[in-house]
Amino acid sequence: MIDDLKTASEICWMLNFFWKVDMFSALSVSEMDEMIQRMKKMSYKKGESIVRQGEPGDSFFIIHKGRVQAVLRIDAKITDLGELGPEQFFGEMALLLDQPRSATITALEDTDCFVLLKSDFQTLTRQNPAFSRIVRETSEQRSLEINRKS
Repeated sequence: MIDDLKTASEICWMLNFFWKVDMFSALSVSEMDEMIQRMKKMSYKKGESIVRQGEPGDSFFIIHKGRVQAVLRIDAKITDLGELGPEQFFGEMALLLDQPRSATITALEDTDCFVLLKSDFQTLTRQNPAFSRIVRETSEQRSLEINRKS
């Protein structure tokens, strides 16, 4: 389910999230505001796949409520990459590297995410080289972690 309207408390939550997370430290207040305006709130039911490994990466997700599980499948081997919960994010790797999704993400319980589309995410990275560098470094760290686990 998609919801374009955000409550004042959700907007405050997102601003606090951006201030706390190193990856977003390079964004100006106006860029944070732009990002918040462009984000859509999406809800997922327990057991629902949010993204599937191998699909095109078309969006970036910030978990507002709930928990998700990341799983990597290589041939017949399935590797549990761990759980993510509120104030954690995923999806940046596929957007930055313009590659298919590297893992399947499934809701472990009813989960709400704020979602930014690829075109909006790429606009922000083009406008702000410092943000682009930080996101790329974060993505590379995650990629190394996935390779270490698999």
